[in-house]
Amino acid sequence: MDIWFKTNLDRITGMLALHTPIKRITYRSKPWSSDLLSQLRKADNSPPCSSKTDRFDSALLASARAATSSYFKAIKKAKRDPWFSFLASATPQTV
Repeated sequence: MDIWFKTNLDRITGMLALHTPIKRITYRSKPWSSDLLSQLRKADNSPPCSSKTDRFDSALLASARAATSSYFKAIKKAKRDPWFSFLASATPQTV
C-alpha cells in the first residue's frame, strides 16, 4: 500500500509541477495581455501627468486623449480576436 501511495503521489506531484506556473500571477495577467498593451498602458499613463500641469495646452490634452483611446481600442481588439477565431473554427459538435 505504501509503494502504491508513493507512486501515485509522485505522479500527481509531477503533473502539478509541470502545469503550475512558476511566476506569481499578477492581477494584470490575462490570456489576452501582450507587450504591446503594456507599452500602450505606459503611454496612456504618462501624458495625463504632464497635461495636468498645463491644462490649457490643447496639444497635450489631444495626445492624452489619443493615447487613452488607442489603449482601450487595443484592449477591445485583443479580447475580441480569440473569440472570433473560436467562432470561426467552431462546429455544432464542439460547442
